[in-house]
Amino acid sequence: MLPAFLRRDLAIQLSYRADFYLQTISVLLTLVLFFYVGELVDDGSAAADFDSGSDAGYFGFVVIGLALLRILTTSLNSFAMRLRNDQTSGTLEAMLASPVRASTAILFSAVFDLMRATFFATVMIVAAILFFGLELDTDPLGVLVALVTLAGSLAVFAAIGMGLAAFTVVYKQSSAALAIASNGIGVLSGVYFPLSTFPDGVQSIANLIPMTWAVDVTRSALLSGEIETGRFLLLIGSAVVLLPLGLIVIERAVAKARRQGSLAQY
Repeated sequence: MLPAFLRRDLAIQLSYRADFYLQTISVLLTLVLFFYVGELVDDGSAAADFDSGSDAGYFGFVVIGLALLRILTTSLNSFAMRLRNDQTSGTLEAMLASPVRASTAILFSAVFDLMRATFFATVMIVAAILFFGLELDTDPLGVLVALVTLAGSLAVFAAIGMGLAAFTVVYKQSSAALAIASNGIGVLSGVYFPLSTFPDGVQSIANLIPMTWAVDVTRSALLSGEIETGRFLLLIGSAVVLLPLGLIVIERAVAKARRQGSLAQY
């Protein structure tokens, strides 16, 4: 069934080719913005806060965070948006009538979006290397850890996204919850600023967010060649626990909506 979803979404994507070019331009403009912000930061008194054991400075610090944030934002929004679109177009019940579990169908419906987000996150890092001189540590172990961290991050973020999709199924309106989750996690996870700049209480909260673990592990692996074993294991463990939990939550939300007769309502 997954190939069918991918073929559908690829056909839609190819019918709107301008979107690909606009996304690429957006990535490049974002890099230009933060490259010059990095020039200011690295010349100022805050430079020491972004010392990651490499010469990447603030630019390298923020590029890794932005790449993962792109994937996170897509993961949080895509499941709920897909559900909402299928509700409004009247195709949700037909999709869920297919011979697979509802949770599997909803998971597959957003796979293409996650693949596209991962692609553009990769484009961002490659463009930072080619056009802005970003230097990454290419130690094989560090690269492997970064790739496994990416896979774990996708699982964790997808689980959270399905939780928000379950909220959409039951309560219909979830745009405010999605905005709070995306913006809140983006700020608290240290994408733009080191956690050391936050008050102690906020740092404690930030250190409990899986996105923080993903950003820290990936930065350490790709910028300084160091492996943060503790946070890496926490992230993978969270992926193993949260992804099945997310599938259970969305399955129960769909079952509840079916009992109430509100599955197609919006």
